[in-house]
Amino acid sequence: MLKDKGQFLAKAKSMIVQNIQKRTVFTRADLNRLISLSPQVDLNPCFLITLQALTETRYIDILEAPNMGKLPTFPSEALNNIWSINSTPPDSFASDTQIFPIEGTQKVSTCPNCNGAGEISRVCWSCGGSGSRVCSSCAGSGSIVREEYVGSGRTVVRREVCTYCGGRGKEVCSSCSGTGRVIETCSRCDGYGSVVSFTAVICNFKPHKWERVVSRLELTFQVASVNERGKRF
Repeated sequence: MLKDKGQFLAKAKSMIVQNIQKRTVFTRADLNRLISLSPQVDLNPCFLITLQALTETRYIDILEAPNMGKLPTFPSEALNNIWSINSTPPDSFASDTQIFPIEGTQKVSTCPNCNGAGEISRVCWSCGGSGSRVCSSCAGSGSIVREEYVGSGRTVVRREVCTYCGGRGKEVCSSCSGTGRVIETCSRCDGYGSVVSFTAVICNFKPHKWERVVSRLELTFQVASVNERGKRF
């Protein structure tokens, strides 16, 4: 007979651990650490049981990183299979990805995107490669209209050559300085000119959550409830 919430939570957690331990890669200690039960339990004829779980999937993939002169750190132990690596589950029920490079698979090569230059020349996005843009002063007309007051309530409209663009209606593109192209750091090698590829084991953790309302009669143990006056029912 369970008399309080603490006993109920301890018994429920023990049952859950025992039920799923043989179907997971985690030890009993891991499950006791990862499984948490809410202390806000209402000892009434029905219970809301929430089960949160964390699954891990693994696969092998070829990854790449900029070659900054220092190769990625690799585990010293030999890889017998993808499950021989000791991953660390997240402290909470959250998604997480962990990468474990395999020793001896690293290979340095010239970056294929920039051919080792570390930079890439692209068409200027601002002017489309023309090297010029519409004059911001005259809106491309090449002239500016001015109204001049000459007295007696009269104004005279004068059209003058735009001094900003010299009447051409265009101005030099400030993004490319008139060249029509811009130089950008290569995003693939991050400007180093070479990349290092390596094979790695990818470990993905994914949280899951199930909820179910059950009656006290469905449980394999009984809970002794106490009313406000201390009388059992």
